[in-house]
Amino acid sequence: MAYRVDLTVRAARNLRRIYRTINAKDSARAHNWFNGLEKPVFSLDEHPARAPVIPENDSLRHPLFG
Repeated sequence: MAYRVDLTVRAARNLRRIYRTINAKDSARAHNWFNGLEKPVFSLDEHPARAPVIPENDSLRHPLFG
């Protein structure tokens, strides 16, 4: 069963900012790192319980990426 994953406007803006900041457009290494960051976010549609619940709202979760 697939779930819907919605990014907040702020989260989408932050992803775009990170992409530009690390120069992922022109660097294969940065591009691969960025894809590694996005992958767990967008995999929440199939594995929503994988990420821990955030303390502020027990109906929301966030993936960890290091």
